[in-house]
Amino acid sequence: MNSFLSPALRRFGVAAWCDIRLQWRNGFYAATAVMLAVMVGLVLQLPVSLPIVLLPVLVAGNLLITTFYFIAGLVLLERSDGSDAALQVSPLRTTEYLAAKVATLGILALAENLLLVRAAFVGEINPGLLIGGILVAAVLYTMVGAVAVARYQSLNEYLLPSMVIVSLLTLPLLPAALGWQHPLLLLHPLQPAMSLLRASIEPVAAWEIGYAVVAGIGWAALAAWGAVRSIRRG
Repeated sequence: MNSFLSPALRRFGVAAWCDIRLQWRNGFYAATAVMLAVMVGLVLQLPVSLPIVLLPVLVAGNLLITTFYFIAGLVLLERSDGSDAALQVSPLRTTEYLAAKVATLGILALAENLLLVRAAFVGEINPGLLIGGILVAAVLYTMVGAVAVARYQSLNEYLLPSMVIVSLLTLPLLPAALGWQHPLLLLHPLQPAMSLLRASIEPVAAWEIGYAVVAGIGWAALAAWGAVRSIRRG
């Protein structure tokens, strides 16, 4: 088992370190800090405190940049400098390549949004469910972003189609902002993350948390399968 895992973990570690360096060199962390400062500044300028019921909407919306769009930026940067061609002949597997991106972007998104929640909301929050909701959404967004960008070669040609995908991917945000719930929303891929985020601020039925965990893993696995296929073809 160790002889099998050790090379895979080494390849994953190298890929993750390369991603961190690429993100740092291209200003991803600086952009995240600026976006966080802007969001916190906007919230603090509101005449009253942001209602805590809007936490799922704010977090799920804010996650898009550091996951969905950042993985697109990474993939397109690698294509522009030709490193994607080198990856095709390297021992790094597609699953390890994507796992490194999910890990590095997921940690970045988690840190940003925990700071945002701390600054924007006052009230009792379950940190475990909050972190779970953030990570479920981050994995989903990152994998769908990988699928979406796989066929494009430049950011300019990707931006317009990406807006259509984002509008479909974030459909549950408007009902959540209005406090409207419907059983059909449970079929949407983002709803498990929204359920966990909502459970972090108010009591929910045990079945809803169970649904969020099972459905969240299922949608993430399906998105990951699509991302692996798309990156291999791309």
